[in-house]
Amino acid sequence: MDPRAGVPRLATARRVRRVARALVARLGSCIGNRHYIRVLQLLANHTVDHMEGVLAGCLSRGELDAATITGAARGDARRAVHQ
Repeated sequence: MDPRAGVPRLATARRVRRVARALVARLGSCIGNRHYIRVLQLLANHTVDHMEGVLAGCLSRGELDAATITGAARGDARRAVHQ
């Protein structure tokens, strides 16, 4: 077993925690946690690799809310930009 196999997953976990902290900081504890749960639910329908890219892009643009992240995950560019 390759010891580096878990490295991308570790990076994703760190990014997801960073998104969680940013959502709570931006939206408050209650609403921020709800948005975070909605983002986690995206993992049921999208690959970890895809979500890694989506989260990296949204974080770099400062677009942190569940609707924008969901739109980006689904490839809805209009929603991802204008929400």
